[in-house]
Amino acid sequence: MSGSPPLLRASAVIPLELWLEAHGRPASELFRDVGLPPSPAAVPHRLVPMRAFITLLELFARTVGPDFGVRLTGPEALMRLDTPWRAIRTSGTIREALQKVSRTFHWHAPNVFFLANPVRGGLEVTEATPRPGSDQALHQVQQHVAGFVSCLGQLALGWPLPGSYFITPHPVCGVEHLKPWLGPDVHPAEGNKLRIRIADDVLETAFPWQPEPECLLLPPGEPASPSGLAESLRLLIAGLVEDGQPGLDLLARSIGSSRRTLQRRLADEGTSYAALLDSARRDLALRQLHAPGTAISSIARVLGYRQASSLTRAVRRWADDSPRQLRKRTGAR
Repeated sequence: MSGSPPLLRASAVIPLELWLEAHGRPASELFRDVGLPPSPAAVPHRLVPMRAFITLLELFARTVGPDFGVRLTGPEALMRLDTPWRAIRTSGTIREALQKVSRTFHWHAPNVFFLANPVRGGLEVTEATPRPGSDQALHQVQQHVAGFVSCLGQLALGWPLPGSYFITPHPVCGVEHLKPWLGPDVHPAEGNKLRIRIADDVLETAFPWQPEPECLLLPPGEPASPSGLAESLRLLIAGLVEDGQPGLDLLARSIGSSRRTLQRRLADEGTSYAALLDSARRDLALRQLHAPGTAISSIARVLGYRQASSLTRAVRRWADDSPRQLRKRTGAR
């Protein structure tokens, strides 16, 4: 692992959640096992480890088929992607939608480049994901993104978006299996980037709706993307704490690292897993203690403390007050 772990919003996992539900497969435990929230739809704006999502794409591609990534796409799934869908709903044409998705994609996936650049006779969409591991993993990611771009054609034209798709091939199956989904103009990519070329006449096709106001382009209170390893891990640990499953081994596995490597990298930044966990617990505890209606014993349990007295000692250390005194002082009950 080098640099910060690639992250993306939990809304990106919702299409997989929908697919699992439609096929009668329990999602929550599967997601927990790889470090994802048990219900991404409940926390769509949370940043989650991209590596964990890609792990599941690879897992199901081996059992369901090499076209698994594109199978997850479709207009219904696209509507659950939050920020990309906001960009589309505030647009009048396919061109405008792709340009807005390009401008706002950093919010959806801070480490991924999604560009829509003018070329002679049209537009070229380029997507570059931090190297996800194997060529098979890259193949799944790229067909997944290509499938969602193709959905713009279904929304505006009633069929997949016409264009030339250049995708990193599956190491065994190539790209032929993607043609039923994306059309006949699918080719092996040179290099590790997804490229899609779309002609001007297609780009000017209008959507069958009145564009929503531009002020809805991003969710309210746009959070800043994390900078650096420690900040990224602090956000991931906070999510694991909220899900009731903090653990160094799970955190390391979710980002494709080892426990030892992760500890060393954090030490290089002058911090530790224990310090980040304490910070995440403090933030969640103080937030919940300021909100009325949640029992102190329940807060302790969510934070991973076996006894409420452990929470009491921690709150005294953080805020110089007991949980009850803090609630009394802030007016929460």
